[in-house]
Amino acid sequence: SWNTSGRRTSEPQRFGAPPKPPDFGQKGRFAQRSKVKDMKVILEQDVKGQGKKGDIVSVSDGYARNFLFPHKLASPADASAINAANIQKGAAAHRKFEAGLKAREEAKKLEGATVTITARVGENGRLFGAVTGKEIAAALEEQRGLAIDKKKISIEPIRSTGEYTARASLFEGVAANFRVIVKE
Repeated sequence: SWNTSGRRTSEPQRFGAPPKPPDFGQKGRFAQRSKVKDMKVILEQDVKGQGKKGDIVSVSDGYARNFLFPHKLASPADASAINAANIQKGAAAHRKFEAGLKAREEAKKLEGATVTITARVGENGRLFGAVTGKEIAAALEEQRGLAIDKKKISIEPIRSTGEYTARASLFEGVAANFRVIVKE
């Protein structure tokens, strides 16, 4: 009898029963490759598509050995490295919590406060230049003793004398409104 590839077989063809699938086993040219090994690594920097710095991720063995390790983007995640990473994460969370508490205390001091700034004035009460966050931050340091970064103070540039309201964003979800008085 003949099989489907046109070769003669010693086994007679059985009509009605489907042909047996070939048994590839684990030898010969049809041997299947073993599954790709995964390796756990700790990311030393942010890696696009993998995770952020300090994350423990599972990547293929070749990707780790050929790309992540030579570029110093990751390190192997053995037991001691995982414990060290967890300790660092806990310390970072504690520092963030402490910074939040400090920001809330500063917000209480700053809320409703008044800062007075003197500026050179031309005709019709208009200023020469403008009062910006930089001048307001310096005045807060001088008058209230609060060191607040000028980038955290949000206010439109002040171009005339008067009373204005500024907002200082001190931390995630922590902000304080205060008054700014500009006079001659």
